[in-house]
Amino acid sequence: MGAIPASVIGAVLAYILSSQIAAGLGVLMQQQIPLDFEGGLVVGIPVLVSILIAFLPGAILGDVPPFLKPLLGNGFAAGLLVCLVLEHVVFRRRREVPPTS
Repeated sequence: MGAIPASVIGAVLAYILSSQIAAGLGVLMQQQIPLDFEGGLVVGIPVLVSILIAFLPGAILGDVPPFLKPLLGNGFAAGLLVCLVLEHVVFRRRREVPPTS
């Protein structure tokens, strides 16, 4: 990995991130469900968290316990976790139970 210039690695990662965002937005638009404010938060906050973690200096993760480093040091994993928490805990939609006769 040391032989590959940092600018090339950055370009490849930018391409991968862009394709992941495009794929996620494509899936979102295929469902034909209008995106409300809560849905926008479920999409936007994980993207912001994953970008923030991707650009954190390595020294910040020095105080994180070793068992949390794979999760908190990886922008994709942290964004996925934030998305799951927002979708299934914070903005959980209750299912309507049909009345029984």
